[in-house]
Amino acid sequence: MTPGDLPPFSGYLGTNDVPTAEVLKDLDEYLAGPARDLQKMDAEIDEITHRLSALYSERATLTARVKEHQGVCSLIRQLPDDILGEIFIRCLPSDRFPGLRFADAPLLLTTICRRWRDVAILTPQIWANINVTLSPDEEEMERQLEDTRRFISRAGSLLLSLSVFESGSGGSTDSEVKEMSPFFQYILSLLPRTRLLHWKVSWGEGPEHFLRGLQAEAFSQLEEVRINWSWLSDRKEVDGIAPFLLGPKLRTVGLSGGKLGIALPSALPSQWEQLTSLTIRNEYYDSVPNIQALTHLLQQCPNLRTCSVSLRGVEPHTVTDWDSPGPWVEYVATPDHTERTILLPFLHILKLHYYGFVGDFIKRLHVPSIRELVLADGPSQDLGVVYPAAALGAFVTYHDYCLPFIEKLEIQAKRYAYLIIAESLEKLKNLRHLVISGSDSVSGGQWDPTNLKQNRGFHQDLLVRMTPDVSPSCTSTPSPSDSNVPSLHPHLSQCLCPLLERFDYLESDHYLWNQQAILTFDVVLTWVSAKWDASQKYPGLVSPIKHLTLPTRTSPDRKWKSALKPWRKKGLVVEIAYPYLEEDPLQRTPQYRGADEWVN
Repeated sequence: MTPGDLPPFSGYLGTNDVPTAEVLKDLDEYLAGPARDLQKMDAEIDEITHRLSALYSERATLTARVKEHQGVCSLIRQLPDDILGEIFIRCLPSDRFPGLRFADAPLLLTTICRRWRDVAILTPQIWANINVTLSPDEEEMERQLEDTRRFISRAGSLLLSLSVFESGSGGSTDSEVKEMSPFFQYILSLLPRTRLLHWKVSWGEGPEHFLRGLQAEAFSQLEEVRINWSWLSDRKEVDGIAPFLLGPKLRTVGLSGGKLGIALPSALPSQWEQLTSLTIRNEYYDSVPNIQALTHLLQQCPNLRTCSVSLRGVEPHTVTDWDSPGPWVEYVATPDHTERTILLPFLHILKLHYYGFVGDFIKRLHVPSIRELVLADGPSQDLGVVYPAAALGAFVTYHDYCLPFIEKLEIQAKRYAYLIIAESLEKLKNLRHLVISGSDSVSGGQWDPTNLKQNRGFHQDLLVRMTPDVSPSCTSTPSPSDSNVPSLHPHLSQCLCPLLERFDYLESDHYLWNQQAILTFDVVLTWVSAKWDASQKYPGLVSPIKHLTLPTRTSPDRKWKSALKPWRKKGLVVEIAYPYLEEDPLQRTPQYRGADEWVN
């Protein structure tokens, strides 16, 4: 740039030189033109800004008008009322009955618009199911009665599904109060048209007192009854059969709780050939049916599909050397002459919650269609002790005919010698879902790799045995029906549970005191990786792990997420489970009490 190209007064720019009066005059003349241009430009910007604001305002008005009128021609408005009603039916909660809450359907559907309210009120199917949590307060119960009457009236003449939860103290559930209560009288009036009846009692005798005063005809439409007593330790047993167990259409029965006289098999009806689901759960040892009583009951229910029962087996002192049993002594308390007298040809799910040794009962079973097996033993509230009984070995030994059909297994590993678990899983070739609960290193003791017979409970060595070890020298890819699979894949054939897709490892409440890490990150990662790789190379012979539940102690930091990321992208679901604190593994729900006490 030449000196002639420099802007005027450039010599003063970037300096502190003081200009003369003549220079200041020339500078004012120089800036007059740009100042006029700047003022003109500001005016133009103000004009454009004002115009733009007006356009935005006009656009907002037009947008609101378009949206308002677009709603008139929306597809939802064009749906006939009957189709809209069908949609409303599918809006109901799938895991529970709807309650008297405007946050849930169907009451929520009545708050959207006038047409939706009219359609909802005229769709009786969405009002035929209801859950009510009774308040011990009399005024609140009166309000609940009014709301319940209005709710049920909209169901028209349809059959009903009722779920009632009684809360409060023993004084609020006294049977005499119930008989005087308008709410209970209203419930009684609904029973002849009730299809499903669920009743949970937090204190007292619950509905049994006033239900026993009815005739069996009052339950002519009843297909399912489930009653749960959460607390009932001093209840007196009542003679005779409760009339609600005599319904001619009854298919599902669930009785759970404390000392339940009606839950004893000797007090149940014998004409239960139509039952497809049976739950008999007792927590008090004296009320738990013994082997003979439960055998008699199940013989009357040949069409069961689902069975969840408590069972009192043989007490420890009747079995030799139960303190230090060998691999199979844990369940050998069965006379050789026992025959299979409990014929359940259609049973798919068996959940057995037992006390003591139950090999004699297991040997009597005939369950050719079983798909899911849950075996759990635990302390009795009466005795406060746990018998070290394990039933898996007995089942595997006596029921080899149905082992290929079992797809889900749940056990409490700490009751078992480790080799029993491993040898049993070796025979469950088609197992898809394995749940190991109630396992802890305290009861299992220190792991001794040199003497597997003395080890008890779960150990990560089990996952090592489940890890497919495919030889890289094998290049052929046989089909699942290839007769040479064992010879082509010797390591594959030795893998435990090659088709396993879900593994849930749930520690017991001894979690805080367990110092021995019995499931490490490296073993899990190697297992998951090998399963996914083998499933790609040998589809049909090995399944990938799709769902994994592990305790917090196994995965204390974030390296799990990054290490498992490749398989999580492919669909692997990983759950981190705090120790399960629920005593009953058959009815458990995840609990996170005090989790922040041990999780950072």
